[in-house]
Amino acid sequence: MEITLSNTLPPYPTFVEGIRRAPDRGFTLSPVQTATALKNALRYLPKELHETLAPEFMEELRT
Repeated sequence: MEITLSNTLPPYPTFVEGIRRAPDRGFTLSPVQTATALKNALRYLPKELHETLAPEFMEELRT
C-alpha cells in the first residue's frame, strides 16, 4: 500500500483566542537536536513544501 501526500497546503489557520492549550514547556533543544528534529519532521513531506513548512515546524518546537 502506498500513501502519497498532496503538494499543496490548505490555508494557514488563524489563531483563536480563548481556547485552552497545553502549557509552554520551554525550548531546551541544542542547535544540533533542533536541526535533527526539523529534518525528521520534514522527511515524510514533499520537498517542495519544506521551505514553507520548516518555519511553522520550528515555531511548534519553540512553543
